[in-house]
Amino acid sequence: MRRLIKKIPIQDLLSSMLKDSINAMQTAGAFYRYIGEQIKNGFIRSKFIKFSDEESKKHSNALNDRLKLEEKGTYTPASDKSDTCKDSSSYSLIGALHLARESVKRIIRMSKKERKKDMNHHQIYDEIIKDERKYDKAIKKEENFPRPE
Repeated sequence: MRRLIKKIPIQDLLSSMLKDSINAMQTAGAFYRYIGEQIKNGFIRSKFIKFSDEESKKHSNALNDRLKLEEKGTYTPASDKSDTCKDSSSYSLIGALHLARESVKRIIRMSKKERKKDMNHHQIYDEIIKDERKYDKAIKKEENFPRPE
């Protein structure tokens, strides 16, 4: 007996993936801001605040521009989807940095998947992947920075 599998149109799949990525960008942006506010070193703090702005604005805007081509509109995540820092007092700085690195890895994986499906817009995903790798290096450096006891 043959099973009937309903095919999802590629545009619907792509739109869904773009929305998931925008949610991830908003979440990561909020988290980078939280981390930045916890860091005492002004240079490193400003770097994480910059990451926050890039994630929540630059990358989300690029993905929304791409989404407009599919849906003729933009997507704004619900505030509860982008507010991952509701109970931020429960995170240590090291724990927050570890979660930020996990977020970077997730966004890179998502961007690589989307890049494969969205053949005409590789440069959007390449830019996001490049930036995420930059964030990962900065987070790793901050994780390994010795703290005074």
